[in-house]
Amino acid sequence: MAKVVLAIGNMHRPRLVGVPGEGLPHVSHYLGDPHDYYGREVVIVGGRNSAVEAAIRLYRVGARVTICQRRAELERDRIKYWILPELEWLIKKDQIGWHGGVGVREITESGVVVGPVAGGGDAVSVPADAVLLLTGYDQDPELFGMLGVELEGPERRPRFARETMETNVPGVFVAGTATGGSQQRSKVFIENSHEHVERIVRAIAGRDVDVREKAVFEGNEES
Repeated sequence: MAKVVLAIGNMHRPRLVGVPGEGLPHVSHYLGDPHDYYGREVVIVGGRNSAVEAAIRLYRVGARVTICQRRAELERDRIKYWILPELEWLIKKDQIGWHGGVGVREITESGVVVGPVAGGGDAVSVPADAVLLLTGYDQDPELFGMLGVELEGPERRPRFARETMETNVPGVFVAGTATGGSQQRSKVFIENSHEHVERIVRAIAGRDVDVREKAVFEGNEES
């Protein structure tokens, strides 16, 4: 019997901000090749892992980065603990700009207009050659539905056995961030999904497998 492993991820549809200018050519909901942003003013909208990782990567390749987010403080409990210290240091040293407690009102050809979320106060335009709206994503569950895989909960996670990663459909397995559905509070990352491979191989082979290198982040797997 053929086996199928669905490692389709969960970043298929960006959650739109819904402001004027979102469709301009220099605006994207995904980070492309970081080197394309070298020497450019980049505004990143968002404050969780996608936004933070993009900000750090772009800083490293020579972009001038500013983060704008609705929360007044960094969401420390929602950012991967192994990248949070670097972000905090870069903000403290003014290597990455940061505006907290602001919402996007408009995107223009030359900047991002933001204003206080709480209301009142003047709007300001943050200069930008490129804008990344990294405000979260939803999974496209169509393939799961075509195969008969059941989806559970408000995040529409595929149903699977944790020990084997096999779904309710015999011979169909799921791996990686695909297991998380449309995550509202991210708990499943690439870094803590390495164990999925071992479980699937063991289930298909019907015996223990010799894993020579344990995943560095295996202890952080969602429980």
